[in-house]
Amino acid sequence: MIKPKAQIGHLYRTDDIGAGRNLPVLLDKNERTVPYEDELFRQLLASLDAKDLSKYPDQSGLYERLANFLGIDKEYLLLVSGADSGLKLFFETFLEPQQQLVTVAPTYAMINVYANMFGANIVDEKYDTNLHLDVASFINSIGPDTRMVVLPNPNQPTGTLLDSFAIENIVHKASLYDTIVLIDEAYLEFANTQSAVSLIPNYPNLCILRTFSKAWGLAGVRLGYVVGTPNIIKEVRKTKSLLDINILAIKAALFLLEHHNLVLDYVSEIKQAKNLVLHKLSSHGINTISSYTNFIHIELPKHVNATTVSKKLEVEGYSVRIPGGTATVLDGCMRITIGPQYQMTKFIDRLISILVSSEPDTK
Repeated sequence: MIKPKAQIGHLYRTDDIGAGRNLPVLLDKNERTVPYEDELFRQLLASLDAKDLSKYPDQSGLYERLANFLGIDKEYLLLVSGADSGLKLFFETFLEPQQQLVTVAPTYAMINVYANMFGANIVDEKYDTNLHLDVASFINSIGPDTRMVVLPNPNQPTGTLLDSFAIENIVHKASLYDTIVLIDEAYLEFANTQSAVSLIPNYPNLCILRTFSKAWGLAGVRLGYVVGTPNIIKEVRKTKSLLDINILAIKAALFLLEHHNLVLDYVSEIKQAKNLVLHKLSSHGINTISSYTNFIHIELPKHVNATTVSKKLEVEGYSVRIPGGTATVLDGCMRITIGPQYQMTKFIDRLISILVSSEPDTK
């Protein structure tokens, strides 16, 4: 029997190829919950022609346009095929087996997957039951043996945000040991705060990972980018697949960069809808855990089983997420992605109807 190397053989992965997500309203993976209008989609398709499909795509136009949008030189920028890919590139480029990685827990699952895949010595500073992170302890965990720090901000699944003061203190401590800090800002647009990109001129050990999947609504095209010093970008590029950014991703990103108001309007709508949902649930005596992202957690009544409610919502056409294993107040809650107000109003009405009619769960 042919066996893989030890790190892979011992690695646990869920088999998720995106199948089975056919319900009308998907509130389970923090994507844009409604598609762009048909006319906009037609405009995007009109920017493609047959030869675009038969030749390798030219990424240079997107590099120029995105660098200009971010206010940086393009040498500071690396396009990646989704933030997952960008994250993996950093492990491949910089982390030797048994070198120390500092991160948080709970957090985005792929951080631990890649850490184990590449044999890292993981130090994870844990959020307490009430989703508080001891920042001083996190900073103290960074030392001469730390090769890399990975920190999603805002974090998922906690939905929490570290302020700019905490971020700079973390980056500064890491810089004393030439430790790379990778901050994943996938949800930043929803957080009412500034990107840490502005710190890069002062801290060449800092890199920022961004995505087009969340606020930009392009999860289906798999596109993200890394911002860092030219020296780091040069090294990371060496491990990157050749010509991995597809033409549809390039055209879609260029289209939204030209129509950025669409992104801004959607983010504004989601923030308003989140406030509406929080208020409506509160008025019915249902507790919630808000976030600095496009999702919230709903604390269901104690007599109600979250999985039972989830199955009832599936019948109504809604897909939601039930978190578990976080060792926090999130366990047993229901997580929902926030969509536009009209969509959320219908959903909350159905959820409340289900909760009102639910009998105590004796399982």
